[in-house]
Amino acid sequence: MPVVAGRSEVAPGARTRAALALNGGIALALCALWLSMAARGMFWRSDFSAFYTGWSMVLEGKGARLYDLELQAEHQRRLLPERGPTEGVLAYNYPPTTVMPAALLALLPLSTAFYVWALFQLALLLPLAWFLHRLAEDWDRRAFAVLLMTVLAFPPLFMTFQMGQWSLVCLVCLAGFACNYKEGRAFGTALCLVLGTVKPQLMVVPALLLVGGRRWRELGLAVGLFALWVGATTAVLGMSCWAGFLGVVRHSAEQFGQYGIDPERMYNLKGFLTALLGAESGSLINALTAASLLLVAVVVLWQAPGRKDACTDLRLALLLLLGLVLSPHFNPVDASALVVPAVLGYAHVRRRGGGERVATLLVAAPLLFLIDCYAPWAWPGGVRPFFVLMVAALLGMGWALGAERRSSNSTGALPDARVPLPA
Repeated sequence: MPVVAGRSEVAPGARTRAALALNGGIALALCALWLSMAARGMFWRSDFSAFYTGWSMVLEGKGARLYDLELQAEHQRRLLPERGPTEGVLAYNYPPTTVMPAALLALLPLSTAFYVWALFQLALLLPLAWFLHRLAEDWDRRAFAVLLMTVLAFPPLFMTFQMGQWSLVCLVCLAGFACNYKEGRAFGTALCLVLGTVKPQLMVVPALLLVGGRRWRELGLAVGLFALWVGATTAVLGMSCWAGFLGVVRHSAEQFGQYGIDPERMYNLKGFLTALLGAESGSLINALTAASLLLVAVVVLWQAPGRKDACTDLRLALLLLLGLVLSPHFNPVDASALVVPAVLGYAHVRRRGGGERVATLLVAAPLLFLIDCYAPWAWPGGVRPFFVLMVAALLGMGWALGAERRSSNSTGALPDARVPLPA
């Protein structure tokens, strides 16, 4: 989760240098770890192998059976003899649309394709920085430098390079969606939403925001763009791919420790319930997760910010974070999406002249996540402390929004969120 240095929160000098040194050191260490893994040829273990399996099936003309897990296992054993006969299949359970045009990477050898994908991800850091700059347009250079360094140090960003994942694509799309939604840019909003559906569970709240905020133009453009993408995909793979995808999604939701799916490692309600109740209560856990999604839909449709809402940043942060906490599938690598609600939430606090403690906590977030994810002793009983921190942030944002409402009731209007209050 990222952070910024505020004007009064982190004064120029020692505290800013300490923040840059801490997270700069973490970022360099993670970069060195990635290079070490590359030198040892360890990336065949990554999730990218599952993507490469699906893409190679499509290029071999077997797209109609893309979600046949037995066929996937057969192809994966041929492509990855290193996994051995006892290793389970890393299932390709992403939407059919992710095949277009990513399957072209399967024309390359697996290791070459992985590094080409890594270069593409590296290039994505540029639009990410641009979108973050738009979200933090009124911050000084020192504050923005702390923001960028903290984002680079956040371990889920390293994980997306380590695993060859789609999570950085989704982070860029989520940041772009937030920027364009706030600025009223219809096409940009729609395009970021549609591209982000490579991980559809992360785009549920953005889609609902368009409905709840009555952004009919953006919604219409998104439907049109998605229809074109779906049409092109169906022309290549056939109609049966969609039934296959729904089947593999249902199958994946029922997995607790197989096919590369381990809910206890997730930073969401499902992971929390799995830690408390155990995998044997999978049916109950899935039922509660589904019910929570209905709750998310109701809350987002009710609370979606309008075009002239003075608390747009805070509302967006609250609703996006709520969607992530209650997402049905939220692995550690997906936690990079937390960058967007963190920046939006802190931006609101900063404009009101406060947030020193929030800034300190967010600067420390990469280190906290690192300990949480890689040190099992940090979470006795299986409940992850960083998930508890996410829930605390959610409650804090809800309290702040309530305080804004109470203030508006007493004064008759909310203060303009674009004008910082004096410290």
